[in-house]
Amino acid sequence: MSDGLQTLRIESQHLGQVAEVHVRAFPDSALTKLGHEAVKRYYAWQLNGPHDHHFLGAFDRDTLVAFAVGGKSRGALSGFIRRHRFFLASRLLRHPGIVFSEHGGNAFRTALRLLAPASRKVRPSPKPNEGGRSFGLLAIAVDPACRRKGAGRLLMQELERFATDRNHLKMHLTVHPNNAKAILFYERLGWMKSEDDGAWGGRMEKALNDPTKVGICGSMQYC
Repeated sequence: MSDGLQTLRIESQHLGQVAEVHVRAFPDSALTKLGHEAVKRYYAWQLNGPHDHHFLGAFDRDTLVAFAVGGKSRGALSGFIRRHRFFLASRLLRHPGIVFSEHGGNAFRTALRLLAPASRKVRPSPKPNEGGRSFGLLAIAVDPACRRKGAGRLLMQELERFATDRNHLKMHLTVHPNNAKAILFYERLGWMKSEDDGAWGGRMEKALNDPTKVGICGSMQYC
């Protein structure tokens, strides 16, 4: 533990606190601007949707100070948009300025693409071990008032331990290329940038079960 923090699995009764931490950690995000209820619904989908997610929170006594979710996603964004499309549309009508912001515009265009009929085709399930059994980090957030107390590092360690115990070969995440603080945080935990033809779009990876690495030590782009 770090400074008396403990990690617990996030359950439905914690989702209100999860939304509050997200809003404080990402005040300018498109999801935050849609309101507390939209944030809560998003994480309820990550918790209860058809995913293989490991959803953890770092608690100081009964107060959630940070959370992280990772694993195998099955429509983490697209499924959320389709399930709550009417609610999200009503929120956009109330706050049309979101569409014209940088993150909101990207989210809006992604939503339109995901709701298009062509995107609804059922894709074949991947074969076992396809893609190197990579464990994805979907999101990590720390309450700004509780940063530099080890909560983020603690959650990353627990997720890495969980992925290693289940024989994943690596972990991956996507971070905004301009988020220097987050990139430095991941690099200090042993993550490396994954470049494609010399260009870097924000993907980072970390190999697991590597005997040359000693010890165990998100971001959402549209949130």
